[in-house]
Amino acid sequence: MSLRTITSIVDVAAPGLGSVFGELVNVVLTANRGERMAQLVTKLDLRLKALSVQLGALLHNPDAEQLALIEDGLRASARATQKAKTGRISDIVAASAASAATASRKREILDLLSSLGDNASLF
Repeated sequence: MSLRTITSIVDVAAPGLGSVFGELVNVVLTANRGERMAQLVTKLDLRLKALSVQLGALLHNPDAEQLALIEDGLRASARATQKAKTGRISDIVAASAASAATASRKREILDLLSSLGDNASLF
């Protein structure tokens, strides 16, 4: 899935955020980081489908903790250099879709994961 496609999906789900997301990726982040963020969104979409949740539904009306978790997930994926770590990040973010009440706890877990090096083995 291309970055343009992803920003279009984000913009449909939450009007105005697609262009912000695209600007962040194209201006602030390097091409590699942007690609890692795009991989996260693609993996997140797959994880959410497995939970029978559409990415658009999560982005349409997230509560404050879910939105913060999505933002933290994008930042963490931009720094991740291992695909396995990006997969773990998407698992953590997707888990908040099932229950908004767990988003705060998942942010703590994501923070711990982000503090580990990319080669650290968790599982």
